[in-house]
Amino acid sequence: MTYLVIDTSQGITSLALIIGGTVRVLWNDDTPNQQSAQLVMQCDSLMQDHGVVWSDLHGIVCTTGPGGFTSVRIAIAAVRGFALAANVASHGVSVMEVMAWSAMQRSASERVCVVVPAGRSECAYQFFEMREARICAVSHLMLSKKEELSHKVASYPVCVPEAFDGEGACAVRIDMRTLAHLLADYVLSAGWNGADYPAPVPLYARPPDAAIAAPLLKHG
Repeated sequence: MTYLVIDTSQGITSLALIIGGTVRVLWNDDTPNQQSAQLVMQCDSLMQDHGVVWSDLHGIVCTTGPGGFTSVRIAIAAVRGFALAANVASHGVSVMEVMAWSAMQRSASERVCVVVPAGRSECAYQFFEMREARICAVSHLMLSKKEELSHKVASYPVCVPEAFDGEGACAVRIDMRTLAHLLADYVLSAGWNGADYPAPVPLYARPPDAAIAAPLLKHG
């Protein structure tokens, strides 16, 4: 199987290409403010370099957040466009689920609480468990003040981004620059079933707070 895997949720572009059932290539670009301008060219160039055309793809997969409001939407918009043009399936997986899967692989635990920064001195957190070899979210995405998080996490092992401050040495730490690689590994795992992951929809820690622009002209 051949999949293109994309993550832009953390403000950088991270790509992976699955060819013949293995992750053949990984690519990262942390150039700021260039994702929307360069993503299409980067994907096209990556595939051309490895002899893959759009019609070869079995699917295109991306992370859906949480992350930066604009960053999350860049990948989702691109993947929807790619999938429509190439007539291939598109799939969206939350950053929280990708992190949970990676944490369980590293720790051999069958449950984990994933915690990520959410701004405003808050964290977003979500609980996951392994059930019948499948990752299952057992809670919704929730918000908490950092100082109140410890008692809410209870006895669950914790997974956080590598640079996250506040959960101590017991946490499994994830390098967020490698999300496309981790997602590609997840796609190749026994627990992956593309039918369970429909076309990507943004996942936000909190509703967007952008104000609706006032009309430039008054009528009447």
